[in-house]
Amino acid sequence: MANSKRWSKVFIDKRDWRDHEHKATKKYEIYLDLDWVKSWKPELEEMNKNKLLCDRQDLGN
Repeated sequence: MANSKRWSKVFIDKRDWRDHEHKATKKYEIYLDLDWVKSWKPELEEMNKNKLLCDRQDLGN
């Protein structure tokens, strides 16, 4: 017959999970410099300006 008696005390978890999750989230927080977003559209338009001119010339030939 199996022994029904526990071999150790019942573990009672006393951790504050809200605090634990908050600390874990803050631990991996990073900061990104997003200044490039401000100049992205004008730079993209400048790069594509010549591309559009080349495409139109190809269509004419």
